[in-house]
Amino acid sequence: MTRDGLEAATRDELIELALSEHATAEGEKARRVEAERQLTWFKKQLFGQKSEKRSGPSAEVDQLSLGEAAEGDRRPVEKTVSG
Repeated sequence: MTRDGLEAATRDELIELALSEHATAEGEKARRVEAERQLTWFKKQLFGQKSEKRSGPSAEVDQLSLGEAAEGDRRPVEKTVSG
């Protein structure tokens, strides 16, 4: 609304305009809060504690290290002689 429109507006029109602007500002605030919440969640997923290092039930599971084989899966390695 222009300055002339504001000066010519009735009391009720000004109240309606103020309420409308307030509702718009509240909606923007809610969207901003939600966007910040999502950004925090994404940062936590990307840069937070890695699943391999988390404590809890999954940390108690024995996992093989690189180069280790399960006991029942050990087979002799066949060596071939080339020559």
